Amino acid sequence: MKISPGMKKAKITAIMKRMKWLYAIFIIAISIIPLRSVILGGIPFWYDPARDMLLAQNNLQKLTLIGPPGGIPGIFYGPYWIWLLSWPMVFSKDPRSVVLLAITIPFLILFPFILWRMKKLLGLPAIFIILALFIINYNNYLTFPWSPYLISLVILALMYLVSIRAPVILIGVVAALAPNFNFSFGIVVVFGTLVYVLLTDWKKLPKFLMGACLVYLPFFIFEVRHDFLQIRAFWDTFLNSALYNTAAVGQIGIPKSEILTRVLTVPAEMLHLPLETFGKLGIVLVVLGVIKGLLKERMVWLSGCILGSLFFIYHSTKNPIWPYQFIGVETIFLVVLGLLLSKSRMLSIIIGAWVIWLMLGILANFVNPLIPNYLALPTLASKENIARQVIADAASRPYTVFAYSPAIYTYEYDYLFGWLAKNHSTSDGLVYLIIPSTTNAIKTDFIHYKTPDNVYKTEWGKEMPDGTTIIKRVKLK
Repeated sequence: MKISPGMKKAKITAIMKRMKWLYAIFIIAISIIPLRSVILGGIPFWYDPARDMLLAQNNLQKLTLIGPPGGIPGIFYGPYWIWLLSWPMVFSKDPRSVVLLAITIPFLILFPFILWRMKKLLGLPAIFIILALFIINYNNYLTFPWSPYLISLVILALMYLVSIRAPVILIGVVAALAPNFNFSFGIVVVFGTLVYVLLTDWKKLPKFLMGACLVYLPFFIFEVRHDFLQIRAFWDTFLNSALYNTAAVGQIGIPKSEILTRVLTVPAEMLHLPLETFGKLGIVLVVLGVIKGLLKERMVWLSGCILGSLFFIYHSTKNPIWPYQFIGVETIFLVVLGLLLSKSRMLSIIIGAWVIWLMLGILANFVNPLIPNYLALPTLASKENIARQVIADAASRPYTVFAYSPAIYTYEYDYLFGWLAKNHSTSDGLVYLIIPSTTNAIKTDFIHYKTPDNVYKTEWGKEMPDGTTIIKRVKLK
């Protein structure tokens, strides 16, 4: 019996509907791991995340045009990360809610959605494998309130736009968002995308630049209002690097000889293979990719431009390179791997079986223990517990809190006490000292510096599960 085109189309539509539901169930299943971490308070909450949440809270009072400080003195990130953290605070200041609404749920929706939109190019097996590898290896991207992780989502969106031949002005907008989340690698992404536009259709360069400029409107407004402070800092940094061969900061970072190793380590760790083993496998995959015609794919060209720009910029810069400046490289490898899987059914079966094995291991770790003891780790849960204990002990009395930190600033406790006890009044008559696990010498020095023994006495002290010590000191009468 001959199948009519209409029947064939109806059959394909029915299969796609079933696959869509299966994909949704798969997303829900793998979402349990990051959602558990966020809801139970297993969120890192130290210097950077707490500082950014304080900035986001202030943004509700007065709109900011800049974000957190960058690694180069006088230069700041764009405001988009702070704006993203701010909107959930309209409803709740609880860091769990902020991370859940600003990071976890958007990631769990947008990342799988973009992959699904690429199903015709990558194939259904590939998008399942890519999503599984991403969750297995980069679960912290969905649970850590740290802006560099968002660049992976930006790069995936950029790859999708290139694959569908989206308007170049839109590609410029998305590419320009990258430095607003991960400055160093973001510059690499912008430069690499610029090279790609020049190689494919240089006449569209003005549209690309127009799109990039739209993203930096807050930057230009800030500069006009503040005497072009950041532009001058950029210029000084360029002069010091180009003319005087000096870095903007006096640190070393990763040796330039290790940059290639760092890049190759990303896919090796993603597949949970030793670097030497992946090196041999990588050669096979490259040859297979050439045979299968991957060099004709637009996303491969974009990937090559970005990786080429990475080596050029990271090798030529005088400023230090740090491991976090490679965040985002994994998305490039995931998409290229997906393209390769779409060309080889046998490779899809092999990699798919390996990913299932990896997921079984992750599931075993998930259920044992089912409820981790986040109070024993330096997480939001442990620090919130400390803050609540201090507030409960002080009752309605005025008190002052001093927390020790090698970084001097204790943004995490500034935020927590501002959220949990925002109306409390301070008093030097009752002081609580919060000291993370450290040497006895540092602990003793901090106690005597903040509350001298000739003025204060210890009423009680207790050690928390994460090693932090709380000491209650009262003024002598």
